Amino acid sequence: MINICIYCNPNYKNNFRVGTAPKNLDVVSQAIILCNSIKQNWKSFDYDITLFHNINMKWSEEDKERISKLPFLNIITVDKPDHPDLPWQTRIPCFTHPLKREGTHRLVLDCDMVALNEPVFDLDCDWQGMFSISGSLPHITYKGYPNYQMCDGNCFGDIGGKGCSRKRKAFLAKHGRTPANEANKTKIKNFLKKNGFELSASCLNYEKQNLQKCHLHNEYHRNKNIDYKILYPHFNLGAILLRENLCKKFGESYSLAYRVDEIGLPQHCAIEYVGTYILKTLSDNWKPFQPGFNFLSSCFSRKQINSYLTERKISLLHYPGGRSLEDKKTSISSIIFEEYEKTYGESLFKFIDETKIEELKKKFGDMKIIEKQKLSWTALQKIEKEKKRLFMIRLIKQQQQISNMGNRIFNINN
Repeated sequence: MINICIYCNPNYKNNFRVGTAPKNLDVVSQAIILCNSIKQNWKSFDYDITLFHNINMKWSEEDKERISKLPFLNIITVDKPDHPDLPWQTRIPCFTHPLKREGTHRLVLDCDMVALNEPVFDLDCDWQGMFSISGSLPHITYKGYPNYQMCDGNCFGDIGGKGCSRKRKAFLAKHGRTPANEANKTKIKNFLKKNGFELSASCLNYEKQNLQKCHLHNEYHRNKNIDYKILYPHFNLGAILLRENLCKKFGESYSLAYRVDEIGLPQHCAIEYVGTYILKTLSDNWKPFQPGFNFLSSCFSRKQINSYLTERKISLLHYPGGRSLEDKKTSISSIIFEEYEKTYGESLFKFIDETKIEELKKKFGDMKIIEKQKLSWTALQKIEKEKKRLFMIRLIKQQQQISNMGNRIFNINN
């Protein structure tokens, strides 16, 4: 039996913060879609679903009622988040808290996911994870995936390093950013050691022997014959399958991940590195998930998403409310919903409760208008720029009229 553990703490202001980002789907709706989609689509193995939330983060009465209508869902409240400054983060209890039934493994998931086709796990492994977007640290977010073409996949030196292409060097020089290098990873390793967690020799050797690619996730999905053992060990922590007897050890050590700011590193990507180092040190008995599980939708275009859906290759889709690669002004949730309906002949709204259906349909309907106009992000920027230009022209004219009127009054008085 597998215990599926999800953590969910509302973000009513819908603002950016570590571990969550603004989406057209509110956090509670995300969790409801995930739970319902698991229940309806995953039937090949025994599991319980448990949701964790911080009791000190207040839920609206409406959301309390919505989540309580899932009779199959176990709900556990905790009063201590992963870090005092991050009250919305309750991932660690997903690994450490006692559960209703004891299973062989725990599958810990972010809530911004949709379960589609049946997954296939290797329960002989101690843990499984999915390669992350990037092998760099800190992660650099571009305006659309095509910009990754600037990088030749081996950019772990300074701007002048041999691994950087000319386009990449120019980009970094212009934006004042340097790619991650060994110094940053050494910082993390030394920080862990200083705080009582020393990486195993096998973990360190594995890291040295593998390719450091900038787009690991896409490489793993695109190349059917790739040997995963040559890919750099950097995993997205949105979905981790971990053997029960290792969960407490992982959770206790993982608390260090939220302190990486103490060594001058931004959270998020650095947190993924800490989690990866801990997993690799706890056990060498691991495999990546099969392609399509923890499918990072924000890495793919509409055409690619359509292809994976059509071929039924996605078992767990991540970031259904993230940003589209093709148009930063619209949400990929619109693309996901549209392509799912084309492929499966039914709407993903079937996984949401009636309370939110009309509100979300209206929101996605507004987004479709933008898409039907076929406006690119650049075009939208030009329109906004033109609006500002016309506004400034009108403002200047108004100021001139006021000034002229003042001059006339002054001349009349004289």
